[in-house]
Formats: sequence, C-alpha cells, structure tokens
Amino acid sequence: MSDNLKAGITRACFHEPMVNRTYADLARHYRTAIVLARPYRPRDKAKVEVGVQIVG
Repeated sequence: MSDNLKAGITRACFHEPMVNRTYADLARHYRTAIVLARPYRPRDKAKVEVGVQIVG
C-alpha cells in the first residue's frame, strides 16, 4: 500500500459510512468487515478491558 491511512472513515454515518479507499482495500485483502463503533464512552472502558484480558 503506497497511500498512508489518515482516517479510516471519511464520513461517519451509521447506515452508509464513507470508508477511505485504502482502508477498504485493506479490509478486502484480509476478508474482514468494517464495523463502526459508537464514540468512546467511559462506561464502555471496563467491558473493553475485560475483552482484551480474555483474548490475551
């Protein structure tokens, strides 16, 4: 990939997000889906930390 990824999502919209072309190519190459998350919320931090511990 020659382009640098500055922002994965260029326009945030829950139903039809505009995805950066380079980011979309990366997802297509690794056969993954791009799923948007809601903005950071302090109450979500504990759930994320537990998930990281389980994976680790």
